[in-house]
Amino acid sequence: MSFLFIIYMEAKEAVKIHTYELFVSIILLLIVVVCMIMVKVFRARLEPMSFMMISMYTGMSVGLTSGILLGSKYQGDLFLSTALSIGIGAFCGFLIGIFHSSLSAIEGIMAGLMGGMMGAMLGDMIPITETIKMIKIFMLLSISSLFLFFILPGRPSSQPFVTKKWLVKPLFISIVYLTMFVSVERLISAPVSYDITKPPNDSNSHTHGEDPNHLNDIPTKNIVTINMHYQPSILTVDKDILTKIVLYNEDQIEHDIEIKNIAADRFDNHSGQKPRTSSTKSTLHLHADANRSNQLEFVPTESGVYEFYCTIPGHKESGMSGTLIVN
Repeated sequence: MSFLFIIYMEAKEAVKIHTYELFVSIILLLIVVVCMIMVKVFRARLEPMSFMMISMYTGMSVGLTSGILLGSKYQGDLFLSTALSIGIGAFCGFLIGIFHSSLSAIEGIMAGLMGGMMGAMLGDMIPITETIKMIKIFMLLSISSLFLFFILPGRPSSQPFVTKKWLVKPLFISIVYLTMFVSVERLISAPVSYDITKPPNDSNSHTHGEDPNHLNDIPTKNIVTINMHYQPSILTVDKDILTKIVLYNEDQIEHDIEIKNIAADRFDNHSGQKPRTSSTKSTLHLHADANRSNQLEFVPTESGVYEFYCTIPGHKESGMSGTLIVN
């Protein structure tokens, strides 16, 4: 029962993360499809060099964006994120260029390979909170590839189709773009309310320091250790809100959770007093013996993304690590 309870909570937490990834993927797919259509529409109007520039620019920007997204998702596995991102960038550059000529397709493939490789390296190096900002920048650059059809040189025989009003188009698209991102970010950052509020029943569990006077009012995040893994491995909490983490150790050996360099204040279970708000960095540590449980109550005072892991030798290397997101 405890395992099913944790799987249920992890699925609801993961929705917020995967919604953003799905949103970015759909936008990139739409950009590529629209570019393919516009290549056919403008084929008789633009110079061949213009199509080469469009395939290179789009392949590079899509490769960079997908590379940053995949690099942050698979941090620590640079080979996987690089292989996926260069494949996506090269394929998108090929699809756009092949509708004009083989030379444009080759240029698009090479630009996509470079963009995917650089994006994956960047996404693997920078923190997750910063990757979202980078994704926004390169998404805007990817969308800007649609403007190239209107500003690049056309064939001498073609009728002029660019006027002074063309500036309205990027302005309008930028407004739509910002509106979409703001809406999705509000959706992702909205707090999740769980229907199940009680921890799983476990006759072998023993939680230290519980105070029934305030237990029901504290947002609780339950983590179960099963087969040298945390379930769930992604936790989302709110800044300046008293939060409780309960560690249920269902393995036959001891485990713990440690969060380093997090701005937070611990809650004193014995005195029942709330801590003062502070921005000092500290280390939070929670330990549970085999087939036991323990809890930690704290107030995060700064938003950010933090890693938590088991400090028992060899456990982190076996996969006992996770991510704490403070909204």
